Amino acid sequence: MQKHILIIGGMGPQASIHAHKRLIETCQKHHPNAGGGDYPRITHASLSVDDFISDETKKEAAKNYILTCLKEIDVSSVDVGFIACNTAHILYDDIQAATGGKLISLIDLTQKQFRGRHVGLVASPTTIRQRLYGDDVLTPDSTSIKTIEEIIRSVIAGTPSNELAPVLECEVQKLHDRGAEIVVLGCTELSVVGSHLKLDCTLDPIELIVHEVIDK
Repeated sequence: MQKHILIIGGMGPQASIHAHKRLIETCQKHHPNAGGGDYPRITHASLSVDDFISDETKKEAAKNYILTCLKEIDVSSVDVGFIACNTAHILYDDIQAATGGKLISLIDLTQKQFRGRHVGLVASPTTIRQRLYGDDVLTPDSTSIKTIEEIIRSVIAGTPSNELAPVLECEVQKLHDRGAEIVVLGCTELSVVGSHLKLDCTLDPIELIVHEVIDK
């Protein structure tokens, strides 16, 4: 029997759809002639959460809503899962408890890849402000943070990723030029755009979690 994977998404929906798609594509690589029974069971909870990422006053209401939604899912049958949103990891402990410890943290998994290297971070203002990736990462200046936030909002609004890629590439290159050996795409909307980048210095948490879940 194939494993049961839980994706907690909707923050925003394009990002968790991207994660779901990458799970399927990765399974196809493992099983080139896959039939329906070769794919994992995936429960994708695309939650309509108020924007607590830019408005932290909504954090408690968002947490309560997410936990209520999880009560409607039979998590007892879930083998492994993840939250398809970096910034939502500010609620990770509560959500992890609600799933009975079934989740893998995007943040923790990505930090294991740092290995002493000088790391840069492009992410939402909240992820940067909350220091979810630690104190030692190189972060953009205030002007670039606003530009990156605009990219994130544009993905949620439906702007094609290939149109946004040159702007994100410029912001990643700025951090690379400042000494970052690798630059984390620390927002899942940026992961959506990341597949269109021509740089080889990025680290994508969604790609890491997909392979971890498939291989686990």
